[in-house]
Amino acid sequence: MQRWIQPRQITSTTLDLFSSLHGREDGDQNQAYRQLSMEPKGFLVTPEKGVGGYHWVQTTQQEAGVIRSASSMVYFSMPSPSPKVMLAQKKQRLEIIPDPMPREHGHYRAGESWPFQIRFAGQPLPQAELVLETEQGERLTFQSDADGMAMVTFPAQFKEKPKEEAGAGQSHRHGRRPQAEFVLAVSHQEGDQRYLTAFNHHYRPGPFFQKSLLTGLGFFVFGMALATPLLSRKTKKGGGA
Repeated sequence: MQRWIQPRQITSTTLDLFSSLHGREDGDQNQAYRQLSMEPKGFLVTPEKGVGGYHWVQTTQQEAGVIRSASSMVYFSMPSPSPKVMLAQKKQRLEIIPDPMPREHGHYRAGESWPFQIRFAGQPLPQAELVLETEQGERLTFQSDADGMAMVTFPAQFKEKPKEEAGAGQSHRHGRRPQAEFVLAVSHQEGDQRYLTAFNHHYRPGPFFQKSLLTGLGFFVFGMALATPLLSRKTKKGGGA
């Protein structure tokens, strides 16, 4: 099983990859962390040998006065340790950390609230403004508390994509419920240096989603307000493209 990771609105030729082994005393650090180089189709992410679960991916772009970073989690359906230690470790200067990630076969869902921690230099960042933008066209703002924690509630109204937007068979392939992308973004100023970081993933309808809801209008403003850096995923099956 493989994933192609493609950076959007960020320019970088390397991708940092952390597995759930990272930080474990009995883990092989050579396996736990890898830096991948850009290929023509993006970054090719594969699970560690015999270890699946969540893998953290991130990339960074530095320019005059601004450091932009994008991060996400890639899941491989194979046995793995808990990602708790990996998530707790400092991986970049400004971070948005899901605490926790959904369990195996679980998902973020519309109408649910999930905690995310904002950290700077490894320490909680209080009173930070965390912006949520969804593929459904929603934009919400949350604020972190004294521990850098923000409870993010995904919009309860979930609109299924038209088939021409979702792609053939994407909305309900293999009986799965539809899903939409989201991005969380935060910025922080330290002296003359501005940091902008984003975490993106996907969420699904809540338990009371009705298929009769009006379909969405498309993917127009997602990630544009802050020129948010993103990492998009595409599954690669077997040896095909």
